[in-house]
Amino acid sequence: YVSARTLSNDMRLVEQKLAQFDLTLEKRPRYGIRVAGGESQRRLCLASLVRPVLPDTDDAKLAERLRAIAACVDDALTAYLTGTLEPAVTVSSLASRNLIMHLYIALGRIEQGCYVPAAESDVQKLEGTREYAAAFQIAANIKDALGVSMPREEVAFIAIHLLGRGTGVPEKGSAVISDEMWEIASEMVRAVNDEFRFDFSGDLELRMNLARHIGPLGYRLEYHMHMDNPMLPDIKTRFPLAYSMAAGTSQVLERHFGS
Repeated sequence: YVSARTLSNDMRLVEQKLAQFDLTLEKRPRYGIRVAGGESQRRLCLASLVRPVLPDTDDAKLAERLRAIAACVDDALTAYLTGTLEPAVTVSSLASRNLIMHLYIALGRIEQGCYVPAAESDVQKLEGTREYAAAFQIAANIKDALGVSMPREEVAFIAIHLLGRGTGVPEKGSAVISDEMWEIASEMVRAVNDEFRFDFSGDLELRMNLARHIGPLGYRLEYHMHMDNPMLPDIKTRFPLAYSMAAGTSQVLERHFGS
């Protein structure tokens, strides 16, 4: 009981949603239609669809799998947090929930034989980081608990999520803030002064905290990773000026990381 016009209109909405993630619909007469695009984009799209429904699911089988994944993540990260394993990696509770959702989607795709492609040079670059070590432990826990093996490329993808979502504890002997992050933070402070006439250049603590925040943010922007902020509506209502200042610095981030 659906007209062709209704179906056509709905498919246009589907195409608009897919386009947000650089995905398209391929159509072939007498064959059908399918989604075309990269695996990373597919997973980002899936995450945007399941994000609102996963926390309140009443599907017992789904809830059980989410609990199993959460246990694998918590066990691995707790080992690093407590110092049982070195070096330390920390993530917020919100970031942990987002990682669990990513892993749920990733495992489903892996079981269908769909993997995230990654250049060998990129994987090797990540293998020396503390985030990759934590990701490797998460993958090992998942294999033991759920029987799904994750190749190096998938482990690297988990590491990217940790890099983009963690608060990060610097490795011994490394700089807490890179010169690049410090310069971006300084540029953002100058942008606020130029547009709003508020001079924060003398506030060293603000610039340091901003620079620390930009590191994980840069990874999220580079890999188009979404992170929900449940406090966003409250921030807009209670701190409209601060929010406007933050929004005004977005052009600085676009110049460095792309739109």
